[in-house]
Amino acid sequence: MTTSRTGTIPPAPKPVPSAASRTGPDAVRLALAAAFYSGPLDGAWWPGSRDLQREARALVDGFPTERGRVHRLLVSAPDWDRTGARVQARRGPIRVGVFPRDDLHVVVLTLHDGTRLRLLVVAPATSATVARSLMEQASAAGNRRDAATLIAAS
Repeated sequence: MTTSRTGTIPPAPKPVPSAASRTGPDAVRLALAAAFYSGPLDGAWWPGSRDLQREARALVDGFPTERGRVHRLLVSAPDWDRTGARVQARRGPIRVGVFPRDDLHVVVLTLHDGTRLRLLVVAPATSATVARSLMEQASAAGNRRDAATLIAAS
């Protein structure tokens, strides 16, 4: 069993509800680990489409404020129909970078305090059952598998 840095076992992670309705067009399907930096992933994000502008805006606007505020995104280009240098969120523009290496299926969120979170990006066309399983595994305490390994095993 893995313990956090404080020596206590963190509670099982639960998907984080978004500010938007779970059934609305901008609903954020996000699962975050209870404690960050416990493995190669800090959670998972299941966007509803391959439209980075719409989905990243929903992610930034719906990110739980008690966990931080998203300052920057780093994305894997093959996950999206097109990328851009910025995403317009409610609070203003968010810078977007692209990994120099493709097909990682990861988004890195840099929070305002400098914290960097690595989230598995679950493909929008993934079935609900598989997507939920991937999100649970990516955000589970003690997960040691990276995005490629989780996706290959699904």
